[in-house]
Amino acid sequence: SNLTQVKKINDTTLEKKAISDYGKQRINDEINFYQEIKTYKLDFPLPKIRSLIENGFTMEYLENYITYQKFLQEGNKINYHMLFSHFDNLHSIRKKIDKEEFIENLKLETFLKVKSRYQEIEKIIDKYSYINQVNGLKLLKFSEIISFIENYVCQYLEQQTDYKYYPTHGDLQLNNILIDTNTHNIKFIDPKGCFGKSSFFGMKQYDYAKFYFGLGGYSYFDTKIVDKLNIKDNNLIIDLKPIVKLDLSEVNLTNIFIISIWLGNAHCFIDNELKVIESFFYALYLATQLIKKV
Repeated sequence: SNLTQVKKINDTTLEKKAISDYGKQRINDEINFYQEIKTYKLDFPLPKIRSLIENGFTMEYLENYITYQKFLQEGNKINYHMLFSHFDNLHSIRKKIDKEEFIENLKLETFLKVKSRYQEIEKIIDKYSYINQVNGLKLLKFSEIISFIENYVCQYLEQQTDYKYYPTHGDLQLNNILIDTNTHNIKFIDPKGCFGKSSFFGMKQYDYAKFYFGLGGYSYFDTKIVDKLNIKDNNLIIDLKPIVKLDLSEVNLTNIFIISIWLGNAHCFIDNELKVIESFFYALYLATQLIKKV
């Protein structure tokens, strides 16, 4: 990524360092996540941190481990029971937080961040404004989708009386879940370690959303090389080989997070115009499916 760099030091050790200011923040959040898991004695399998270095850390190199995405692409079945029991262990403690913080962070993670990231890619999106369908589905506009999300979040917040957070990894897509090809043991890597402005604690629905976001095509897209677009007239055809078709039949917080994550994701590929376009228009495609069900 353009935030951090990972290199192998020897057969047992990797080094991870920040290569940008935002990367430094991510590294700090990640180190904090590892320390908090220890502090709270949570049973959540992570690689061992060996040492802290300037703007980074060294960690154990996991031999025989592959990403869960690769494991599933090789034809193995997904073990929901095992994965969800790890998620349950992570989410096994909770913390009361104040209402203002709860509201601010939820708005940040559902639409405020998406809006500010959109401004970074708006010029690229405008060049392709003639695209109004993905895979034959007529798309809702970005502005319509954002106002739908805002309305949903406001209604959701009106119904809340109990403000609780749980430890959250924050990026449980399949490339951040490693599996030992011999023992099928799991290790989780690359924790985001924050939710909005909250450190370590956040909403557990966000962890599930990141997991389904990965299953539903992102973990394939993450490493996909996009060197041309398949556009017929004004219809963009995108194949992301989802492991599981997302269930967008009901509007709930997890699904709102999934489309917000997709919408906010395109700017991560700002140096690759075609990848920005596929990511952004796929987000509109999923959001349109969800909203049209209503």
